[in-house]
Amino acid sequence: MLRKPVSKKQRAERLSLHIPVGLVTVLLCWVSPVLGALFCISFLTYEVTEDWKINDLSYIDLAGYLWGLFIGGAIWAIFGM
Repeated sequence: MLRKPVSKKQRAERLSLHIPVGLVTVLLCWVSPVLGALFCISFLTYEVTEDWKINDLSYIDLAGYLWGLFIGGAIWAIFGM
């Protein structure tokens, strides 16, 4: 099955929508590492099954999620929450 092309605007929107999810994961890790890990595993499972079933180019969503993790991790490292 061929995937539909995604415009740059749609990629940017999807990327920016998933950055907060990565930030929430870092916040949950601060509260409880187990809770953060469960949220991360749940999100990754959701994205993999979504891409597997409907071929929606979930790597864009995962890139946004990873950016959120990176930004949140950098904030945590700098300010030592």
